[in-house]
Amino acid sequence: MTGAMVCSGTGTNADYNLPGVTVLVAGGTIALATGTMYYQPLRVNDPINVTAIGIYVATAAAAGKVGIVGVYPADVNLDPNGASVEASPISMAIDATGAVASAAIDLDLDRGTYLVSWQANANCTLRTVGGV
Repeated sequence: MTGAMVCSGTGTNADYNLPGVTVLVAGGTIALATGTMYYQPLRVNDPINVTAIGIYVATAAAAGKVGIVGVYPADVNLDPNGASVEASPISMAIDATGAVASAAIDLDLDRGTYLVSWQANANCTLRTVGGV
């Protein structure tokens, strides 16, 4: 299965998801501190190829600031289990509010549980993904 992030709705009512993926954490917003790594677990029910990753910036950082997204396999305790599965860091601008999509990526995820990581070089607030 091939999929990019799917968005339905607009603005603050937009829902984001990946085909074949179940998100394990309820939605809301989270204020991120500079240099701290955050994780959100997700369950991939069928193998997929991810072609983009998206975020929703609720409160922007200063001009030129970025965040890095990573994807790690998770163990049964929802701890990272091994190296990040993407070939190179996925950098995304956080200096404006609204939906932000990554550049094109080619990321194969097999069935299993993963942790999507987020780390930024400035404080910002992101909208988190709604649970299924």
